[in-house]
Order: sequence, then structure tokens, then C-alpha cells
Amino acid sequence: MVFKSINNRTPPYLADLLVRDVPSRSLRSSDLALLTVPRTRSRLKGDRAFAAFLGLPTFFPCFLSFLESEMNCYSLVRVPRNTVFLAPVMSVLKINCTITLYGCHRNPRVSWCKLYGDVCTSLNYSNHLRNEWTNITEHEGMTFLVFLNISMEDTGFYRCKEGDMSIGHAINVTVTVPTTVHTPPNDGLQWLWYFVYICSGIVGLVFIVMIVSFLYIFIRQDLQVKGDSSKEKLNKDVYMKRENNLGRNQAQLEELILLWKLQTNVTLNI
Repeated sequence: MVFKSINNRTPPYLADLLVRDVPSRSLRSSDLALLTVPRTRSRLKGDRAFAAFLGLPTFFPCFLSFLESEMNCYSLVRVPRNTVFLAPVMSVLKINCTITLYGCHRNPRVSWCKLYGDVCTSLNYSNHLRNEWTNITEHEGMTFLVFLNISMEDTGFYRCKEGDMSIGHAINVTVTVPTTVHTPPNDGLQWLWYFVYICSGIVGLVFIVMIVSFLYIFIRQDLQVKGDSSKEKLNKDVYMKRENNLGRNQAQLEELILLWKLQTNVTLNI
């Protein structure tokens, strides 16, 4: 209201109530844009008038500095594109975004919303949802949206905002249902199941070793039998060759004896 009144953006009856204070000599407060405080006679009505209240030396400079800081203040929300969070149902999930304030002398105004089509609806924080803030540096921090006992209805896209201008990319939250794993009944005999598993493993190992041993013995005997038969056949062939050679030698000897006899008879006859 004061800013508009000074810059002629309000009706004249308001703008005429504010008069800038122009000192008659050079003072250190000359550049503070002070207003002239009118004199009042009544504390109930005069001191509470528009011109008297806004013309206080302690109010207007602070208000101008606040306006100046707000005009130079801007924020940056950083969220990576295509960010996805997976969480099993009935678990705790934290999604986060980083916010940096530039030229601001105030606390961050963080809010979260959920996308329904093209409209981002603000979230209502409750026992199920919680917003947390952690400072990283003096002007930078990280905001967390905490889901307590997350459910399938929480699946969707979420965005974090700082003020009304800065907004981050959408964060995809996907809630999964864990698969059931069959476990043996816990009836006080849990140790017995481990004993059964260990014994089954030992029996299986012994069975495999026995099978491998039997196969090794069988194959070795088979190879030995084949080796013996081949040696016997080889010896038999050698024996037959020897017999054939002896027969041939004996026949040749008989032929030589016969020839010798014939030659002897011929010589005697002569």
C-alpha cells in the first residue's frame, strides 16, 4: 500500500496523506526515504491514522528494504529429469529436491503438490505425509517429502515449489507390492529343518561320489578286458606265424634231403 501510494498507484486521498521528509540540511538519514510524521493530538485516533503510522521513522525504511530485498530475491529448484522412486507398500519413502535462494533474506517457502493431469494440487500434510527441511549452506537446502506407511494410492507424480514462481521437475513415485516368499512353518522345530537340509546334502554328495566311482571302475575293467583280448589275439597271430614259418622250414628241409638223396644215388650208380 505504501509503495503504491508513493508511486501514484492509489487513489489521491491516500497518496496525499504521505509526504516525503526533506531535511533542511544534509543529514545521514537523507537517503533513507523517510516520511514526514504529522503531529497528532489524540493517541486513540491521531496516532493510529494512516499517515501517522506509516510515517514512523522505524517503519518505512524497514518496509522499503523489505521491498527491495523481495524484488532482488529469486530461487532455483533443482530436480533431475525423469527421477523415479520405487518403494514397497507400507514402507517409509523420502523424496527430495534442492532449493537455492539468491539475494533473499528470508526462510524458504517450500510446498509440495501432486499432479492430476495438468493440474498440480497442493498436498495436505498429516500423519501420513510430512515435510522436512535440511540446510546445506547458508542459502541452500534440501526439502524432503516423507511418506509414512506409503500405500498404492500414493503412486503418481509430485513436484516441489518455492514460493509461487519456482517449481521443479516432476518426480515419479511408484509403489510396488512385494512378492510372497514361502517359508517353512515356525513351530519350534526350526532347527530340525536345517538338520534335514544338511543330511540331504550329505546323502546326495555320497550318492554322486558312489556313482562316479562305479562308472570309473566299470570303464577301467572294460578297457582292461579289451586290452587283454587284443593282447591274446596278437599272441595268437604271432604263434600262427611261427607255426607257418616252422612248417615252411621243415618242408624246405625235406626237399633238401630228398635232393641230396637223389644226388647220392646218381653218384653211386655212376
